[in-house]
Amino acid sequence: SWPNKSGIVVTDEESERLFNVNIRSIYIASKILIPEKRKDSPGSTVVIFSENAIRPGATQTWYNATKAGVSSATKSMAPKFARDQLRFNTYCPTSGNTPLLDKFAGIPNSPVPAETIKAKCEAIPIGRLVEPSDVANVAPFLADPASSIISGVEILVDGARCV
Repeated sequence: SWPNKSGIVVTDEESERLFNVNIRSIYIASKILIPEKRKDSPGSTVVIFSENAIRPGATQTWYNATKAGVSSATKSMAPKFARDQLRFNTYCPTSGNTPLLDKFAGIPNSPVPAETIKAKCEAIPIGRLVEPSDVANVAPFLADPASSIISGVEILVDGARCV
């Protein structure tokens, strides 16, 4: 993702990398893994995507579009392969207290200013950033055989931000 790079200011090289990382990677993985998983079903695929798919910001047009594509592709595969006992789900964390926060705040290799963190916390109704521990159990829950009826869902790990 690139802060403050909307629409026409993204270079062809940047857009190609973005589509390769976010869309083409899922296409290639699906093409290779689904035939194998069908032989070995049941199975579960859990994909992480971005809140930008649900709540797109004006400054990241093509990033938003690719993340929406991740969500759409995963949802499309859920009913397609359900009879094969293959499940497809996604989860979506919002701004998190991780080393990537400085990148998304637009100041790489610098501490994120307190006012930026405060503004991000105020944008999340629960009032705090998502912690890695908030996200840690979502994928195992979705992958677990005990969740075998759950397929085609998006779990938002966002403190009610996208509601």
